[in-house]
Amino acid sequence: MKKIPIWTSCLLLAAWVCLPASVRATSLFSMVFLGERVERGDARSIALGGSSQLLPDTLAAMSTNTALLSRLNRTTVSASQVIAFDTGSSVNYEERDISASFPGIMLAMPIRHFFTLSIGYKGRYDPDGSFAVPGTSSAGDTYRTQFTKSGGLWSIPIGLSFNLTRFLEIGGTISLERGFIQERWDIIFDASGFAPSAGFKKEEFDAQSYSVSGILNLGSRIMIGGIWESEIDYDTFIQERYSQATLDTSYKSVVKLPARLTVQATAQITRRILVAASATVSDFSEFVGLEFPAQRLDRGEAFAVGLEYGRLFRLPWRIGFSYEKLPYQHPGIASAEPADVRRILFSIGSGVNIFGGRGKLDLAVQFGRQGSRDDNGIQDRMIRFYIGANGSEAWRRKGTAPF
Repeated sequence: MKKIPIWTSCLLLAAWVCLPASVRATSLFSMVFLGERVERGDARSIALGGSSQLLPDTLAAMSTNTALLSRLNRTTVSASQVIAFDTGSSVNYEERDISASFPGIMLAMPIRHFFTLSIGYKGRYDPDGSFAVPGTSSAGDTYRTQFTKSGGLWSIPIGLSFNLTRFLEIGGTISLERGFIQERWDIIFDASGFAPSAGFKKEEFDAQSYSVSGILNLGSRIMIGGIWESEIDYDTFIQERYSQATLDTSYKSVVKLPARLTVQATAQITRRILVAASATVSDFSEFVGLEFPAQRLDRGEAFAVGLEYGRLFRLPWRIGFSYEKLPYQHPGIASAEPADVRRILFSIGSGVNIFGGRGKLDLAVQFGRQGSRDDNGIQDRMIRFYIGANGSEAWRRKGTAPF
């Protein structure tokens, strides 16, 4: 079979990943704090519970553990696409939306059989969303206040991976951190004769960060991994614009994201059964910036577990579960006191080899809920479809057979 050059695969993946608009579906929690945290892995890891999972025989370059890329033996490009169906609601408000975005695209290039260089793009936070609130002035005139938030934070990671021994692999990245968040609010009266009032705020973010990761192989069936991501110290430039130009202002500030620690474990129970689990923690009580109430910030925690069975009906099948406590609290209806925001998701997926084994196409469906109307005042019901594609010059099997 004729070999597909890597540059052809890159062009195909780049064209595919840029198809629908790069806008996140309307999630009410994406309007809070920095926005919704982006799942930075591929569709296979999402199907197994989340992007933090460690998968030993993957042929993809989107792994969150950079050390895993030392196992690639061909230049590989990976990309993923998300189609989201979200329903956000409160006591007197509900909105449904459908949209698409892509978490990232990565290119990994083995320099030697034990050394791999990688570069790409990965989203970090997605703040896109909008909603309207009705109101009545003291004179009895009705109006609505329209809130809109857009933009996002992203990174360009440059990574190195080393296969030191058959028991130990290490990796690290240096990332350029960029992004912006725009907020706009408009007060529009229903009756004619009233001039609308508006405000606009834009925050631009600029920073660098780094991470270190490692994998310990306990025999041929068990792997333990870890990732430590440094704090991100953003320099921010803020512009504020209002209907009254005399109120316009610009200034500089600082936003600090805390460090993040992830531990991972994977076991190949049998030739067909793989189990993966991971846990992540980040202490946002150390967060600085955005004028967010410090007393509502807390430690963010996440846990994921997944199982893969291959093959059934000539396909691998994956199921997963994830639980996350968001790093901030939000007041609810039953009490004015802020309460923890919890996110509970289930997932299922599968995949096929393409290009005669020189690539892979993975699919995943993730569904669940975050927040509670009673505890947090708002909640989201979420259904997400993930599509992941991987292409390379020529696949050569390494270790266990890829699923």
